[in-house]
Amino acid sequence: MLKRVLQGVLLAVTLFCLVLSVSLVRALLKDDGLSVLGRGAAWARNHNLGGLVDAVESWRYSDPPSTAPADDLPVASVMPQTTVVNIAQSYYRPDAITTPVPGALPQEGQWSIARTINGKPIIWTTGLRPSAKFPSVTASYALIDQSGVKARLYNGTEVPGGNDWQYGNKVSAVDALRLVFAFNGGFRKEHASGGYYTEGQMRWPLVQGAATITIDKNGLMNVGIWGEEPTFNDDNVSAFASIRQNLRPTVIDGKPNPELRTGYWGGGKKGEIYILRSGLCKRYDDKLMFIIAAPTDASTLAASMVNAGCKTGMQLDQNDSYPRGYIYNGSTITELDERMAGKTDSYLTGSLREFFAFFE
Repeated sequence: MLKRVLQGVLLAVTLFCLVLSVSLVRALLKDDGLSVLGRGAAWARNHNLGGLVDAVESWRYSDPPSTAPADDLPVASVMPQTTVVNIAQSYYRPDAITTPVPGALPQEGQWSIARTINGKPIIWTTGLRPSAKFPSVTASYALIDQSGVKARLYNGTEVPGGNDWQYGNKVSAVDALRLVFAFNGGFRKEHASGGYYTEGQMRWPLVQGAATITIDKNGLMNVGIWGEEPTFNDDNVSAFASIRQNLRPTVIDGKPNPELRTGYWGGGKKGEIYILRSGLCKRYDDKLMFIIAAPTDASTLAASMVNAGCKTGMQLDQNDSYPRGYIYNGSTITELDERMAGKTDSYLTGSLREFFAFFE
């Protein structure tokens, strides 16, 4: 009798492992825009193995960055500086950012025009080494002038999930003709510590004190702290087309959040792993700025924001597969940062996670 029970248990375990193996292989072979490692991690999290993924990441990315200065910048260079100077004479031009690393690289911190609409600069980009402590860290920045664009939130098949969206997991072919810039959203629900509201649906409850991206019904995007600023509160939810929260803010009133060294920002218990991260901030000049930086912990990401004039900043996503920023100009798609993984056209063909897009 005992032998039969053991045989039954062994058969059940074998079948279970076989099913999981087939499922994993299918996930790894699926052309979903992620890197192979990203597919494996996503599969594991979808099968209640998130703790294992977190442990592996904490081990893999625990070593601090090199103290040897980086000698190049991975940011996209879209337009020659001579053209930038000629165009910018008639329009707003952001002030250069100064690197804290001695001996600036060519064009380091100097803004380049990445996208125009009717000759007016809309997207500016630059690259910088933002940390004197870790001068090997580099950051790529995209500054967004919203005077000529409207923002929209698209909903991924896994985050937030579902298929009942007007704006689903990709930009339509018609809308793609007006697409200017797009970037990734935030963490999965179990890690975001914040809410998700769009198209009149409250998918995750909103949280007081959370770093928050809002898009009003005119397509204007903003970054703030929920419950701590005028209009950023539960009484005004219906005034927004979309609200996406992700963790606590990394930058508050132009300074790194003191909680960064004691809270969770996607790395162990203190956010201490050094990895590719993305973020969004509102600067003191009211412009929005998207950032990709690596290899950073949460504190170094915050420093890259403060150094670039951010008043309120938030982390978005992290890891090799998820931080993404794309500049669109007709059929041409330019990656903001060359370290980004995955398919360049993923926001046009289908995304697992939500993303934000700006249109003419």
